[in-house]
Amino acid sequence: MELFKKKAIGVDIADRTIEVAELINDSGKIEVLNLGRIEMPLGVVKKGKILDRKKLKESFEKLFSTAKPKAIKDKKIIFSLPEHQVYIHTFSLKSHDKEARDNLVLKEARTTIPLDDDDLIFSYRVLKEDLKGTEILLVATSKKIILDWYLFFDEMNVEVEVFDVEDLATFRNIFLKDPENPICIVDIGEFTSNIDIFDNKGLRYSYAANLAGDYFTKKLSESLEVSNDAAEKVKMEDGLVGKNKIVFDTLDKAIGELTSEVNSSIKYFEDKEGVKVEEVILLGSSSKMKGIMSYFKNSLNIPVRRGEIHSLFKTKVPLEYMGAVGSALRGIDKKWEEKDPAITISKTDLEKELSKNKIETVKEEKIFIGEDSPEEAEEKKIKKQKIFLIIVFVLALIAIGSAFWYRSAKREERKSELVEQTKYKKQQTISLKVEIIIDKGDNKNNLRGRVIEDAVELNGNKENKIEESRLNIKKQLKESEDLILESAIEEVRDEEEDLLRIKWLTYNEKVANSILINKINEHNDEEVDYILNLIKKRGMEKVEDKYYLLADVDISLDKYIKIEEK
Repeated sequence: MELFKKKAIGVDIADRTIEVAELINDSGKIEVLNLGRIEMPLGVVKKGKILDRKKLKESFEKLFSTAKPKAIKDKKIIFSLPEHQVYIHTFSLKSHDKEARDNLVLKEARTTIPLDDDDLIFSYRVLKEDLKGTEILLVATSKKIILDWYLFFDEMNVEVEVFDVEDLATFRNIFLKDPENPICIVDIGEFTSNIDIFDNKGLRYSYAANLAGDYFTKKLSESLEVSNDAAEKVKMEDGLVGKNKIVFDTLDKAIGELTSEVNSSIKYFEDKEGVKVEEVILLGSSSKMKGIMSYFKNSLNIPVRRGEIHSLFKTKVPLEYMGAVGSALRGIDKKWEEKDPAITISKTDLEKELSKNKIETVKEEKIFIGEDSPEEAEEKKIKKQKIFLIIVFVLALIAIGSAFWYRSAKREERKSELVEQTKYKKQQTISLKVEIIIDKGDNKNNLRGRVIEDAVELNGNKENKIEESRLNIKKQLKESEDLILESAIEEVRDEEEDLLRIKWLTYNEKVANSILINKINEHNDEEVDYILNLIKKRGMEKVEDKYYLLADVDISLDKYIKIEEK
């Protein structure tokens, strides 16, 4: 009977792909009805932001019509928000009146989420509540991003029932219910790896590390001096079991950075909660790399397995549909709706934005009144024919010129290749330091830093408490911002409040790199041509009350640059 049937559609959009999954709940029996997947060119969506609306619309239109075994006709969806645009934060509140909870959560969100107050939109759920206090799971995102996606779907005549969270959607695919003991899911994406720890109360810890598939590929590309495409092929074909020592050493170091982050996250959670994480589950395309499972097992010393969509469905569902299927599960099983927070947008904000969008659309419309007379129509026809003949003539001239230009360019290219073979044979490492100005400074050779203060309880191992603070601070970093060698610049014990107060110094990675390159150019009096290979931050140096960023810049050139203090 249709009365006991419920359908739901989940949509997951990444930088290069879109997946859709249609599920049905027939009297408690859940099945996959239809699946669809479309690959997109680069530059359509980047890190959860729409860059090319037209191409995204073209891809989305194909998505539903090419779904298998049947096209999807319904236009109500649950959309899994791109991971780059979602902030997840778990925290505790001391005993309080429930009437004050919303304001307390709002205060915490404004303090920890790096978004302007008027751009912040969030939702939360209570994970645990007892006499000691209340543990909260908070999810937040940018209101601008939400509105942009909502308007995109509105243009496609698609209704978004709810904006889901990818980390939670992924979990629903692997577990039918919350695990009795804590487990850690490591989803190795293209740009970030999500490290999430779940237990019988839900998502208890979440951290996004900027160490993922693209990072591994770029490191290989630099080591092997090959293109990213070639490095990606080597990464997946050889992985950590190939015979090439350069490949192994590069991946060993890069993936080792990720396992270190996973180990720190697990250790922090175990120390805080007093329970052991039972196993680690690997997801994402890079989790298919040869040898990575054994590598994680040896590095973490706990069981590790590759994630699979649970056996709830008759047919095996490919892993690439994990986000879409997980979001659809939310729509057909009420327990997830009650348990997992999701983002919704107020009618006031929505109507305001839709009204603004309609006004802008009307302004762009052109109005035509009346029709041309037969004479006017004939005159326009002749004009069009003349214009067509002129265009053909011009194109012919361009084609002839292009042929000559192409042959000439090829000759120049061959000459350039011969020249390049004799250049850039030498390698030079230039050690530099850049002063970090903590207050305002406009000097182009100085780097502005930002001090963030944190406080953690003194009980327990000091190193673990500093690690706890580091992980908290990393969640608060703005885009392109990083910690100086991930070390604290000041640690003060507050005996009265039984706290360890820590100050962390952050800097902007892009600005730092730009200043370092400018410093090389200042020393390059002879204007020697060079190729930039790598900028490696060595650490931080404190001289009296001043802080300096230390870095090594590796370049290729045919004549060494003489470095002198200026």
